[in-house]
Amino acid sequence: MAVVTTVGLVIEFCVLWLAMWAICMVLAVAFIVLIIDPIEQWLDHRRQARRRDAQAAAAIERITLEADQSIQRLESAYTQAQASMRRIARAPRHPT
Repeated sequence: MAVVTTVGLVIEFCVLWLAMWAICMVLAVAFIVLIIDPIEQWLDHRRQARRRDAQAAAAIERITLEADQSIQRLESAYTQAQASMRRIARAPRHPT
């Protein structure tokens, strides 16, 4: 009779241990789904936002560089136009 009770206790212990293990697995999955997944999504969103910010900063830098080059070309053309106007003003006038 003692053997039957010992076997029954071992089986009951194994069943309870498996039930606790299953409950722990369910809780682990719930933790992943409810806590970790939203955090990963938020981090993904932040990474994408940083990438977009970096692309926007690069575009702004490129536009600024192009604008500076355009301003330099305009200043050069203005200086050349002023020099041409001075030469024209100093040139002798021929009556027609």
